[in-house]
Amino acid sequence: MTVTINGTTGLATDSTSAVVEAVSLNHPSSSTAAITMDASNNVTLASNLTMTGGIYLGGTGSANLLDDVETGSWTPNFSTSGFTQSISSTSGFYTKVGRLVTVQWIASLASAGYMSSLSVVNNLPFTTYSSWSGTTGFYGSGNISGNGIGSSGYVDGNSTTLYLYQSISSVLTGSWRGTHTYFAA
Repeated sequence: MTVTINGTTGLATDSTSAVVEAVSLNHPSSSTAAITMDASNNVTLASNLTMTGGIYLGGTGSANLLDDVETGSWTPNFSTSGFTQSISSTSGFYTKVGRLVTVQWIASLASAGYMSSLSVVNNLPFTTYSSWSGTTGFYGSGNISGNGIGSSGYVDGNSTTLYLYQSISSVLTGSWRGTHTYFAA
């Protein structure tokens, strides 16, 4: 490993009160700095950082600890009771930062039909917090006729079920798409 301080390679300084303006650490097999810190204490990594614990952001209190970030895919399971059309395929993606989860989904329709006043999406990727309903937005894409498409939804606490509500039915061919944000248990 090579350590460079203020442009000089090595660990020794000529004074016990030396001001460090910049530091860089090189991997033994590379002349490129793996870690650098400039005079303003900005740290730059040449590659990924892997943490076994969390990261404190904006302070060192427990509320400032970020210890869970993930993304992935999930398979929404639509209840057929809320749809008069058949669904040919579903897919979904999620992002979880701490306890805040955002899911996105698409349900491709195999036939034209209506979405009734209440439809159910099962299999959310994380169980919901006991008293948090979250926010939902969804819409139909494709050929739409009728009086409009609703955009509200909620989840029961401690469940993996999302309820979509539509007050006015519309004929739709194409797909249902949506997003929902909630707190995980």
